[in-house]
Amino acid sequence: MRSEKLTKSKFQASNWQCSVEVEKDVEYYELRFTSDKDVEGWIKKTDAINPEFIFSAFLIWNQNLIVIQKNEESFIAIPIGNQLIANIDDELMVFSKVA
Repeated sequence: MRSEKLTKSKFQASNWQCSVEVEKDVEYYELRFTSDKDVEGWIKKTDAINPEFIFSAFLIWNQNLIVIQKNEESFIAIPIGNQLIANIDDELMVFSKVA
């Protein structure tokens, strides 16, 4: 699979979820792109009714990838088809667009 040319409009006001199989108390993680410069991270725990906000970050658009910069930390996400592949804390996470 190949990464695609980034278009900011594909991500603006969109939500991307990653189901988690490793953590038994987590239903999914979600990235919410609130603008072409900002993203929020959310977590939905299995025993919670609603997802919980966990971070906000700044977006850096760089050719075929997105750098998500939060405080001193950052991670890279690569769009491939209808998925967003990210390496977060040494875990490969696959996000799918949900809204």
